[in-house]
Amino acid sequence: MERVYQRVPAAELLAEALTTRLRAAHLPLTRTRFHALCPTLMRMGFSSDDIIKTVHARPELTSVEGKLNN
Repeated sequence: MERVYQRVPAAELLAEALTTRLRAAHLPLTRTRFHALCPTLMRMGFSSDDIIKTVHARPELTSVEGKLNN
């Protein structure tokens, strides 16, 4: 199992996990939904900074992007 995680970049794993979680979250991603989603991704081993960067990089999540910085 460890070899698999060593071969796949963390950013790719995070993007896949976010995609999976967003299917259940129903867009648009509100600030409340984002704050509920973060602990789930953090329990999977991702840092909050990486999660926020990944959300900012996703064009379909631009509605929540400005709200996260406030």
